[in-house]
Amino acid sequence: MQKYVTLAAVILLTASSIAVGQPATGKWTFAGFSTILTRLTFQFPSNSPELAAVNASLASLRSLRAGFTAAYGRDADTEDTIMAKLSPQYSETMLEDIHALQTLPSNKAARLAVLQNVQSDLHDKASLHAPVVGIEHTFASTVNVHLSLAFSSPNHVQPATVNVHVNSCLRGTDDPGQTFGNGDTPFVVTRPPGCIVVWAEVGGQIVTTPPVTRDIGQSGSADESIQIPVQR
Repeated sequence: MQKYVTLAAVILLTASSIAVGQPATGKWTFAGFSTILTRLTFQFPSNSPELAAVNASLASLRSLRAGFTAAYGRDADTEDTIMAKLSPQYSETMLEDIHALQTLPSNKAARLAVLQNVQSDLHDKASLHAPVVGIEHTFASTVNVHLSLAFSSPNHVQPATVNVHVNSCLRGTDDPGQTFGNGDTPFVVTRPPGCIVVWAEVGGQIVTTPPVTRDIGQSGSADESIQIPVQR
């Protein structure tokens, strides 16, 4: 897909604001996330692209919740169980999605882009999980991303330091995300399914133009490979 709690007195979700360079923190549940999306369905006209994105997100989220409770128990959709069974990075990306939905921009085009980004993220997560639905105590939630540098010239002189950055598409390149030195490449980074952006930087200047975006997990595979162009 292209990029550019419970319904009760208390919603079981407490997502805080997201600061640049800092992970999203808070607690969440699949049911709480679904409640936020369900409320959004009343805000958009029928047959609108915004409503289509919200409904698609709801479908993916329901699939994820069904898989999670099938793996860990009918009553597993709780903050504590989610924290115990899913990686902090998985929760971070879910909280980023939630924060994005709670702070939708007023501009129509920008708002639609955010909704479609969340839709894609949840679709990727559901796509990764789909091949293992029904396997007891299994809930696929991570992808091994194999990263390597690809210099633009075969006779390149490798700079002393190339920093490689990996971040969610929602955060983009304005936030450094996970950072690795060139001595670490090729290497494997474990990420939750979803859209990621990857780029290289030398001396504070981005040398991957445009940065590489990839929907990891969409293929259903737990392993993905990305070459990072370095234009020097």
